[in-house]
Amino acid sequence: MGVGILALGAPLVVQAAPAASDQPKPADIELGAVDDVIVTGTREYGVKARQSSSPITIISSEKLKETGQTNLMDALLRLEPSYNANAVNYDLSALVRSPRLRGLTANHVLVLVNGKRRHGTAVISTGGFPKGAAGPDLDFIPVSAIDHVEILEDGAAAQYGSDAIAGVINVILKDSPDTGEVAALIGRYGRSYNPNALGDGFTRNVQVDKGVAIGDRGFVHLSGELTSHLHSNQTGSDQNVFQNGLRVGPGTPYPWVDPNVAAIIGDPKYFLPLLGVNSGLKLDNGVEIYAFGSGGTRAAESFQNYRAPDFNGTAANAVIYPNGFVPAETISEYDWSGTVGSKGAFLDNGRWDISLTYGGDNVDVGLNSSANRSLFNDVLAARGAGWTPTSFYIGQYSGSQRTINLDFNKPFAVSFLPAPINVAIGAENRHGTYKIKQGDFWSYYSAGPAAFVGVRPTDAGNHSRDVYAGYVDVGAKLLPNWKVDLAGRYEDYSDFGSTINGKLATRYDFTPAFAVRGAVSTGFRAPTLAEEFFSQSAVSPTAAYVILPPNSPAAAIAGAQPLRPEKSTNISV
Repeated sequence: MGVGILALGAPLVVQAAPAASDQPKPADIELGAVDDVIVTGTREYGVKARQSSSPITIISSEKLKETGQTNLMDALLRLEPSYNANAVNYDLSALVRSPRLRGLTANHVLVLVNGKRRHGTAVISTGGFPKGAAGPDLDFIPVSAIDHVEILEDGAAAQYGSDAIAGVINVILKDSPDTGEVAALIGRYGRSYNPNALGDGFTRNVQVDKGVAIGDRGFVHLSGELTSHLHSNQTGSDQNVFQNGLRVGPGTPYPWVDPNVAAIIGDPKYFLPLLGVNSGLKLDNGVEIYAFGSGGTRAAESFQNYRAPDFNGTAANAVIYPNGFVPAETISEYDWSGTVGSKGAFLDNGRWDISLTYGGDNVDVGLNSSANRSLFNDVLAARGAGWTPTSFYIGQYSGSQRTINLDFNKPFAVSFLPAPINVAIGAENRHGTYKIKQGDFWSYYSAGPAAFVGVRPTDAGNHSRDVYAGYVDVGAKLLPNWKVDLAGRYEDYSDFGSTINGKLATRYDFTPAFAVRGAVSTGFRAPTLAEEFFSQSAVSPTAAYVILPPNSPAAAIAGAQPLRPEKSTNISV
């Protein structure tokens, strides 16, 4: 078992791992792993990255560690140029992020763990970019559990189904029965421009993983992580604070606000413990049973825009917050995923695999240091003294996905071809759910509190979808140096109908050091359940602010068009 201590720096890394200027180039990563066997982008067994008909990047666990980052989301940002994960400073988008590939949204990226589909987050992005995104959250996959990551930078909806339009991120877990490691990371950002720096993102992280053999036929590999990250605040004085028509500079006395603390722009605070497991056991009949999964909880808080005491003429603000206030949105989140399955051989060199994956995400949303102006004024008018809570339960967003897979793969020898034709067929069933739970009464009373209105009973709901799919994948070498892959997939959605998509990929090796490869494919992406059914409304006696489900009758009256599936064509060389 190895032990390591790393120190985080700002804005990147100052530690035993490479500094920002020494970060490994993506080309170095790929060239260093071209002889590694891949399982993404192909159904064949034993294919190496340098033999692939599609562009594959392999990132090892060592490269992830060298970034000095405490989570997979940020580690990949420093290693893969086609990958992105936006960070914003407001609403739930500041607390929950999703990965992006090739400039498309998180809804166009499929995330697999050991080749099995992972569920998306229950939080839909309504304020940050891209709006409407609700992709998988990589922060809940322990970095200490990862052996390597394979990134397919090509359209793959014909191979893996909806969501794989931009590409695929396949996280391969450690399966060593006897290795282990302990690592501790600590650090913070550089000097803040704000005297109230709120910890400058002070971060502590502990990672532990250990493999245990089960006789000589199996293994269990356990992983655990604990991360604590404090708020950062890299802003200066608030340039929107005026006195007598002039901007107020830092340190200037002012009757109700210190301009140094009016704006808080930086990272959210969060506490994130994670657990992961990967296991396998070979039976006497050549069958192997396996199970893996991960789970974790996240408590996080993000500051919103500063509200002055006379914000919108709010009496509640002036009485409860004489110096103004900064609302803080909070989440209490639980995310889990687990897979059980069995695989084995048939007809000599054929392989089969059957599995069940179930995962979900529950997010309880709260709001602190705020006020409901309408409630305060109504109570003031009725009783002569105003009242409003300062903390609110906004509601809950939750989603789940159950996936059943059955796959068969077998090579067939053909006398006139230089290598066997590999034929893979399979079927998949997915059942997804999305639920919105109402908040407390005061969170949605009239226009609701400042910063985030609670979920009304009319916005709450429970929704589901079923998807049935089947695929055929064929790979053949027509010449010793020319390979062709064909894939076709049929999917039927209970709410959006059926689709058929295909992919043709080819590779020609002119020399051992030079090859040309290209692909053309079609894709299909049905809107997520969160896109289809998310609803939010704030209603006061004089105004209304609503986000309506696009397929609802109310949205149709307002002129909205029902959501339709996206169709794509991908050409790459």
